[in-house]
Amino acid sequence: MDNPPEPTEALRIGKAFHTLLLEPRKFNRQYAIMPICDKRTKEGKLIYKTFLKNNDGKEILTKTDYEQIDVMADAIKKQIIYRYIQQGEAEVCIVWEDKKTGLLCKARIDYVHREHAILIDLKSTTDASKYEFSKAIYNYGYFEQAAWYCDGWEILTGDEPCFVFLPVEKTPPYAVAAYEVPQMDIAAGRQSYRKALDKYAECLKKNYWPGYQETVEILGMPDWALRKLGIGQYEVFE
Repeated sequence: MDNPPEPTEALRIGKAFHTLLLEPRKFNRQYAIMPICDKRTKEGKLIYKTFLKNNDGKEILTKTDYEQIDVMADAIKKQIIYRYIQQGEAEVCIVWEDKKTGLLCKARIDYVHREHAILIDLKSTTDASKYEFSKAIYNYGYFEQAAWYCDGWEILTGDEPCFVFLPVEKTPPYAVAAYEVPQMDIAAGRQSYRKALDKYAECLKKNYWPGYQETVEILGMPDWALRKLGIGQYEVFE
């Protein structure tokens, strides 16, 4: 938290995509599209300088970046799935207190249908197919995110929500999908984030932030490296 990482290109483009699709009225206030100009020339330098001056404080996107997120947004709008992000509320921020630790918790939900307690999370991805996105749910901790959002919502409203991912691919043909997260995954996510939250509360209380381990441990090369060097796993040296 004291040393936040620089936002990756994927996160930067993903944020712009969210704004364009879910909060289009804010897009032009927050983003500006870089004009095509040759900054090696006097004229190009002037165009670039004027552009930056007129868009001070805005996030800058290249024409290629904008065209990508625009076609991704358009791909969703052409699908029946688009109804999931209509007639509800975008970018809903919720804050609650964790009863066990007393910590304040926060979540920012992409889209909410309050009447039916449906929470929507938009994801830009390389592959929105069932097989590949199921792996992404684990690899990127999306199951923990789903549990965190659902638990926060239920604590504040008393309603047990349904959590739905809307993945859209970042390359042609920009396929989209909708996946409801099953309760088994929600339970797994709850168990995982619960351990992390309890550990965080303990560290805050003690003001002690441990690393990987506190004692000397034996650490050798992985088995595959030993095999590559011709050393068997159970070979005895004399």
